[in-house]
Amino acid sequence: GLGDVYKRQNYDRAPLQVGQFEADLTITEDLEKVYVERGGGGNHFESYDLPMYFAAYHTSIDCFEKRNKKGYLFTIGDEMPPEFTDKDAVNSIIGDDGLQEDIPFKEVVAAAQKMYNVYHVIIAEGYYASNHGAENVRNAWAEYLGQNVIIVNDYNDIAEVIVSVIEVNEGRDKDEVAKSWSGDTSLTVKSAIKDLAAKGDDTTPTDGDVMRF
Repeated sequence: GLGDVYKRQNYDRAPLQVGQFEADLTITEDLEKVYVERGGGGNHFESYDLPMYFAAYHTSIDCFEKRNKKGYLFTIGDEMPPEFTDKDAVNSIIGDDGLQEDIPFKEVVAAAQKMYNVYHVIIAEGYYASNHGAENVRNAWAEYLGQNVIIVNDYNDIAEVIVSVIEVNEGRDKDEVAKSWSGDTSLTVKSAIKDLAAKGDDTTPTDGDVMRF
C-alpha cells in the first residue's frame, strides 16, 4: 500500500506498507493487514517512488535470481510522479540511513527496472486525474516509463487490465487479449493496452512474480 510521505504530520502516517507477495497464503494474510488511510493532500503527487525504491533494494524474486527473468511491478494511482525520493523519507520509513542526498525519481525507476518490468496504472476516475486530465498525468509519467503507463477508465477492471498487460508483454496479441474479456471490461482493456508494444519490442525477456502498490 502506498500513500504520501511528504509533510507526514499533515498527510499520511503509513505511506508505505509492504508484505510477502510470493505464491502462497501469506499474501492474503498480509493484504488483510493493509491500513487504508485515505489521507494525502495538496502536493499533486503521491509517494510512488517508495515502493519502487523498496522493490529495487529490498526484494528478492526467484524468477530473476534463478532464471534471469524480470518480475512485474505495478503502481496504481491518479496523481503525478514525484521528482525525487527524499533521503529522510527513506531513512524514516524504510530504515536506510546511508543516503547522503535525495535521489532523482528517474534513478529510482531505473534501479527498479533492473529486476522488474515497471508499469504505472492511472485511475482516470480518481480525483486528480479527473480534474487535471488523465492524459496530462500519463504524459508526465511517460517521461519516466515511456509506454508502460496505463490509463484505466473503470477502476472495477484494474485486475483484468493488469493481467492483460502481462499477457501482451509475454507475447499474446493485443486484440486477442481484449476479446478474451466480455462486455464493458473488453472495451476498458482494449483502451488500456492499445499503446503497449508487442513482445520483442523490448530487448529484455520478462516473466515472473508480480508486485502491486
